[in-house]
Amino acid sequence: MILKGRLANLLMPGVLLLFIAGFLLLGKYHWNYPNSVILFPAVVGTLAMISAVWLFIRALIVPIAVLSGEGSSIGESEDPRCSLLKRMIWVGSVYPLGYLLGLVPGLMIFTLGYTSYHRLPWSQRLIATAIVFALVYIGFYKLLGVSSLPIAPLWMRN
Repeated sequence: MILKGRLANLLMPGVLLLFIAGFLLLGKYHWNYPNSVILFPAVVGTLAMISAVWLFIRALIVPIAVLSGEGSSIGESEDPRCSLLKRMIWVGSVYPLGYLLGLVPGLMIFTLGYTSYHRLPWSQRLIATAIVFALVYIGFYKLLGVSSLPIAPLWMRN
């Protein structure tokens, strides 16, 4: 499936806006994160949402000829692993993996699987997985003290 023109330029910022807003609302109202925990994601998420809104507005007002000449269309690739549907499935697998297996193991397995799917060399797969571990576990859990993250797998939680 290849999306071209205005629809392709509206879809990505729209999905980004809904994804970020959804997770910020879940963090605040469903998971009941305190303000001290949600502050950093809210600041970064707000900046990303402002950028998404700008891209969305730009896609509405810029002439179609200009939009068509910028970059490549979504899903336009010779590699069958890079279709839009497969990308959406990969992105959609992050939450179930993190919820069922725990945030750190789930994200590490996702990173290893995603980099393996795209046939990166083993050294890059392991480095990317180690970076995810460092950012999530050391950065958020240990340094920032975000203890309400679902670190343990689902069957080990109270």
